[in-house]
Amino acid sequence: MPTDRAVDGGSRRLPVGCALDPGGFLSGFMIAPSGPGSPAGRPVRIYVDCPRPGTSGIMGLMVARRAAALAVLLAVAGCTAPGHGAPAASSDHSVPAASSPAPVTSDPAGSAPALGEAGCHPPSPLTTSPIGVGEQIQGTGHGAQLWGLLMFAYLGPARVGDQEKIVWRMTGSGPLTLTAVSPGGVRHRPVWGPEAHGGSNWNKPGQEWGAGYVITTPGCWDLHADRGSAYADVWIRVIKH
Repeated sequence: MPTDRAVDGGSRRLPVGCALDPGGFLSGFMIAPSGPGSPAGRPVRIYVDCPRPGTSGIMGLMVARRAAALAVLLAVAGCTAPGHGAPAASSDHSVPAASSPAPVTSDPAGSAPALGEAGCHPPSPLTTSPIGVGEQIQGTGHGAQLWGLLMFAYLGPARVGDQEKIVWRMTGSGPLTLTAVSPGGVRHRPVWGPEAHGGSNWNKPGQEWGAGYVITTPGCWDLHADRGSAYADVWIRVIKH
């Protein structure tokens, strides 16, 4: 299993399969030459279902072969998309006042699930990822759309003490700032990230980043994201380990 991190645009390419992220835990992705959501000439991440602890090595081989085939198809197709600059993270700032635009959704009226609200009443809606990796969660946006791809090491909700990776897609412009707000209102930065991605096979609006979180207490957490004057929130329930 490779132990160094795959890098967008770098000269090295890890073997297909699972790699270690900056936090030192498994992340299922590989790097392909180009693809949907990637600026012309830049590599694209192909997310794969990384075998979780206790699963068979045979499954990992099957996943790797499937990812390799997908990467070849993308390289042959030479798909490109309009480029976007990858902004760096900015300093944290407080949540804007409630007198903001109405929440932004990406689904037609009448078909969208109920968006999350403070205190997890309700929590942000979870759906199966269309790329077969983890679950995706839709944020409640004010001037922007926010989606998260939950790449947790175990199936189920986030757990206290685990380092949880989330891939974020957010529309808007300007640097991205991420904050995790505890049930008691204490604000925490991610343990790493936001790390800008050049693009991936997860097709959601906006630019893409990865980030890692360590949740310190059970309950309802607000994963808050800012870009310029726009902001969005994902409310998730966290359980004890």
